[in-house]
Parts: sequence; C-alpha cells; structure tokens
Amino acid sequence: MRRDGPGIDDDILNNMSRTRAAAAGLLIGLLAFGTVACGDDGGSATTIAEVANPEGKSYTLAQTSGVEVPAGVSIDLRFEKGAMSHTGACNSGGGDYSVANSKLVVPQMAMTEKACDEALMTFDDTLMGFLTSSPGIVIVGDVMTLQNNDITITWRESVPVRDAPLEGTTWSVTGTVEGDDTQSLQTDPATIVLRGGTADVFAGCNTGTATYTVQGDVISWGPLLLTKKACGEVANKLEGKVIAVLQGDNQFDIEATKLVLIKGAGGLTLVAG
Repeated sequence: MRRDGPGIDDDILNNMSRTRAAAAGLLIGLLAFGTVACGDDGGSATTIAEVANPEGKSYTLAQTSGVEVPAGVSIDLRFEKGAMSHTGACNSGGGDYSVANSKLVVPQMAMTEKACDEALMTFDDTLMGFLTSSPGIVIVGDVMTLQNNDITITWRESVPVRDAPLEGTTWSVTGTVEGDDTQSLQTDPATIVLRGGTADVFAGCNTGTATYTVQGDVISWGPLLLTKKACGEVANKLEGKVIAVLQGDNQFDIEATKLVLIKGAGGLTLVAG
C-alpha cells in the first residue's frame, strides 16, 4: 500500500523507526558508560570512566561524603610497586594493594602510633577502616573516586614528591622502631648529615662523626666518635638508641622526605629537614 503524494512505503517507515530506536538505545548506553563525544569539525572530546590500577601515581584528597576531614590537614595516597602508603591527619601507614572486581583491595595496613589530638586520631582510624573495606574504585582522567556503602572520597592526582637524596640532606630523627612498633619522640630530634663518606651526627645529647659507605640499600658504618657531655634522661635514652643503630650495617629506605634506618629488629625513622 502507498500513501498519497510522494509517500514512503510502510516497510521503509518501519525500518527507519527501528533505526532511530537503535540509535537512541546506543546513545543511552554510551551515557550509561560515561562516554560522551562531541565536536563540529569531526573531532571528538571523550571522557571515559575507567576502572584502572593507580600504580605509580600519587593522589591528594579533594572531597568527601559521609566523613568530615579535620581542618588544616592534607591526606595523600601513593601507589608504588604493589604497595599503597598514606599520610593521615596524625599518623601514616600503608600496606600491599591490588585492584580486583572494580575494587581497591588492601587486606591490612600498618600505621605509626604517634599521639595527637583525639579528633585527628579518630579520623585516621576511620580512614584506615575505609581503605581496608575494599571500596569501589573508578578513575576518570586525574580523578580517582573510592566508595563503599557509607563513604565516598574523591582524590585528585598530584605530582609525586621526589625522594630526598640520602647524602647532603639533614635527616632529623622523629621516632624509634622496636619490632613492629614505631614510637614518636618526646625530645628534640637527633640529626644526621651524610656527606662524602663522613656523617655529622647529633645523637640527642652529644655530637660527633662516623665514616660510612653505601652499597645498594645498605649503609655500613665505621666507629661513631662522640663528645662526652652529660644530658638529661630523655636525651640520653634517645642517644643510646641512635648509637645502637649507627653501628655495622643498616638497611635503609627513602620515601619522599622520610628515611628509615633498620638494624635487626630496631631502627630509626627520620625526616628531611
């Protein structure tokens, strides 16, 4: 059957209707997957929601829903070599991570145990619980969103801080390592400056020098020669720990501005100053 005038066959109309419906369905599907293309010159601008591995990237917290961030703090995440590390409101921590089934999986985290304001420590506990809850992960450009049932946190990719050089940096001791525990100091920090094979050391009470060599991630110390001034109990305790570590071989690790020296089950945590 034909319509009046230069009409169109019903079959053609039906085909056109089906074509328009298919095109509409495709557009809805693209929007559902977060893909939009546009442009007058034949080019396109595309934003694609990706489930991606953040390996090798650093992020700074940008926005939250479901949890309030204490004022004046910056929260950072860093993903490198299968490990995630974070700086919290008070303490720092980290653990191994993977991405599976669109989720960030961090089976467990270790954290420092520095004492701070109660609100800061409470936030750190909440953040650690969130990061170990296998939140969903989506990355769009330089924005990463992590979400579980209660909390959504948006992170923006940041330029990673370069590791401070081992030599020529003034390293200030911020804590001591005893097995799995890291304790903060309650006194002025000791300092170490390594330069050209000789280290200048303020051990917490006395000053002196020690020779050293570096091979790979190991520092080998020569004798530590110190003055013999008497100091208070707290300073003497710190000095004893510094002397105990700066003997023989230390394994060391630098992450941004943080240095860890390990000797057996003990060690020192230091920061570039």
